[in-house]
Amino acid sequence: MTSAAPQDAGSLAVRVSAIGDQADRVRSFRLEPADGSALPPWEPGTHIDVHLPTGLVRQYSLCGDPAERDAYVIAVLRTPDSRGGSRYLHDTLGVGDTLTIGAPRDNFPFQARARRPLLGSLSAAVSPHVRGGGHAAESRTHAYPRPE
Repeated sequence: MTSAAPQDAGSLAVRVSAIGDQADRVRSFRLEPADGSALPPWEPGTHIDVHLPTGLVRQYSLCGDPAERDAYVIAVLRTPDSRGGSRYLHDTLGVGDTLTIGAPRDNFPFQARARRPLLGSLSAAVSPHVRGGGHAAESRTHAYPRPE
């Protein structure tokens, strides 16, 4: 069992409550707050820093339903040339292990009430935008602005 690194003011201790295989070399990790409290809110496109016990820090996009405040879910592609992040998560991390994560951050937040939204992405970065597109369609209040 691994344990969380020391926490600072912007970090959260979480426990791995479930691990699931989602696709070839893609595994999901459900992270629940170690103290049972509600997690900070997030929107599609948000990511967290995952502090591994090895000293590495890796960023992963949150996926799932932002309304669920009892857990965060990340999906991690196991890359053959991993520098340690995906390899550790796939090969070592187990249910019941604890980690330290950073609070959710969004470097590309949706903008309220965009007139003509345009969603776009490259590579694996498309996953938060797929959910974001649904979020924009559901709420009709958030989207990336389309360049004029």
